[in-house]
Amino acid sequence: MFATMYLLTATETVQLATSIRILYKAVSTLQEDNISGSKYNQNPRKEVNMLKHDSMQKFQMISSLCLVMIILTVLFMIPKELFADNQKPVARIDGTLNVKQGKTVYLDGTNSSDPGASGYASLNYNWTLLSSPGGSTAVLSPSGAQVSFQGDVAGTYKVKLVVNNGLTDSDPVYAEIRVTE
Repeated sequence: MFATMYLLTATETVQLATSIRILYKAVSTLQEDNISGSKYNQNPRKEVNMLKHDSMQKFQMISSLCLVMIILTVLFMIPKELFADNQKPVARIDGTLNVKQGKTVYLDGTNSSDPGASGYASLNYNWTLLSSPGGSTAVLSPSGAQVSFQGDVAGTYKVKLVVNNGLTDSDPVYAEIRVTE
């Protein structure tokens, strides 16, 4: 979903703020030197060339300072939840695990949880019917927290559930449903 992002630690943030202050002071010093003209008293042509050079340096420093400020602004706009120690959600399958042939099997994932509380409104559910007895035409429907399928052939059906909190997938959980004649 996101490319690898870099989050500044408190120490790195202080170091960055210090660097910005140093840049600011350097730019201010260049401005003061240019205003006072203390560096340039001897040769007018040399003075013009040095002013051009100092102006270019000042422009480069201001550009760097602006770039750092833009990057910091973007970092502070990214939701904190993306950088939190996100815990994996926990998938759980409840429902009928033993049914008679021809009956509907109901599976429920609503007891799955998000212990890290990622801040997203709900979990996303990804169900998969991994295996079914030969000759079965079983299909999971509908998708979401609760699914069902027709136990049309006697035997064992295996279902997998993975939930996602918008940031991380849970470990998969499995259920074996036994359909008897």
